[in-house]
Amino acid sequence: MAILLGIAMLLVDFIVLTSVQHTLQDSVQKNGRDILSSIESILADTPSGNLVGVTPQAKREIRRMLRYSDIKCFLITDSSGIPVHGETENCLPETDFKKAVADVVSSGQLRVSFVDTMWSVFWKQPRYVIMVSPIYRNKKLFACAGTVLSMEWIYHRMGQIQKMILIYILINTVILSAIGVFGLSQVTVKPLKRLVKRADEYNYIDETPFISDKETSEFNKLSKSLNRMFNRIADDKIRLETTVSSLENSNKELTRVREEIIRAEKFATVGKLASGIAHEIGNPLGIVIGYLELLQQQNLKSEEAAEYLKRADEEINRINTIIRQLLEFSRTENRHLVPVSVGELLCDVVEVLKVQPLMSDLGFDVTLFSGRDTVIADPEQLRQVFVNVIINAADAVASSGRETDGMIKISTHLTEEAMVPDKTGQMQLIIQFEDNGPGISKTHIENIFDPFYTTKEPGKGTGLGLSVSYRIIEGIGGRMEAISEGGDGTTISICLPLADAESLKNPVQNSSRDTRK
Repeated sequence: MAILLGIAMLLVDFIVLTSVQHTLQDSVQKNGRDILSSIESILADTPSGNLVGVTPQAKREIRRMLRYSDIKCFLITDSSGIPVHGETENCLPETDFKKAVADVVSSGQLRVSFVDTMWSVFWKQPRYVIMVSPIYRNKKLFACAGTVLSMEWIYHRMGQIQKMILIYILINTVILSAIGVFGLSQVTVKPLKRLVKRADEYNYIDETPFISDKETSEFNKLSKSLNRMFNRIADDKIRLETTVSSLENSNKELTRVREEIIRAEKFATVGKLASGIAHEIGNPLGIVIGYLELLQQQNLKSEEAAEYLKRADEEINRINTIIRQLLEFSRTENRHLVPVSVGELLCDVVEVLKVQPLMSDLGFDVTLFSGRDTVIADPEQLRQVFVNVIINAADAVASSGRETDGMIKISTHLTEEAMVPDKTGQMQLIIQFEDNGPGISKTHIENIFDPFYTTKEPGKGTGLGLSVSYRIIEGIGGRMEAISEGGDGTTISICLPLADAESLKNPVQNSSRDTRK
């Protein structure tokens, strides 16, 4: 405000002083013309042709008239330009003055010229004005009268006025700014501060948090608008809280249903495995019973008895291993995320599945990465994924009618590219399950991970195995995809982020973050 007021007053000052300066300059020129007219009147009494003999009385009148003027010097010449009277001792622009007189003698016309410059208030201005006028008698050039007038007094006076005006502007600016700031504070700043304070203390329970003092002010309209806005915000907040609560409940229910689906699919797989494992247990049990019968013979040597006991113990351990593997797969999961060696888990799963009747005619080609293959996952869920994928591959090979050359290839390797869209440079472990079954058509392959979608005959599949596996892999930050060309087998690829040093230190925290994605 002070700057704007100061600029406005300085502009007014510039306009006023410039106008006054021009007025004073015009007054000096008018004064010069009046003096020249007076000299012409005084010389009117001079005898014609006798200008050299200017009377003493005329000289006295001229000196008296010039005494109270700003004329620096004056000069009277005859028609030939010869000086007959004047004072040119203090005439600073003497050369310019004599030249102007000579020009008037030759042209016979009034001449006004400005010479020399000096600083005025705003810029340089002419210091002297030279005025030379011809004097005629009987329409003939009789004489010339010239004066040099100084305008220094104008600029000195203007400087004094400017100082007074600047002091006036300074005082006015301070006073008006103070009054303006106080008034503006009362009219705008104070109400704004009250609105800011009320906004900081706002509680959506308040019905009218903003109240203006004056009913007719613009701030009253603003307060009403803010009140309406905050009422809408409060209503939206209540609706949002209700929606969030409903979504949380729905999310909990979805999580519970998802876990139930995973468990149901897992137990369905356990039931499918149970028959094969029961058949596998039957053989070692028969062997153990046979050794027990041999041990009951009376003439049995101690060395033979020891050998029979050793072999029976091996068969019992074999039964124990098969049952333990089945129990590990069927036990209720606790979603404990730990470092898991993918190679060891795959070998364990293959050993369990080899005894299944479905796998009796299949060959396994397992090629595992020999280096570090540790990922952060729930081992039981990862086991379930591998079992589902291998069983699906076995079903596909069986459906193709192959009896002797059915093959499932399992391989792992590392890559930085992988199937993740955000390539962060973290090493990725690729697990591939390849079968030589009939493959999947392009129409079906885009939907094989959808829940309840299956290409098997009715009654032979739930359509949940690959869907559950996909969700489990996605939950630990991995990706899963299927590649197939009709009639040329199917490859299921699983991409898992390799555990780094930080993940190994705190696997639960790092993996739980990925699970929420």
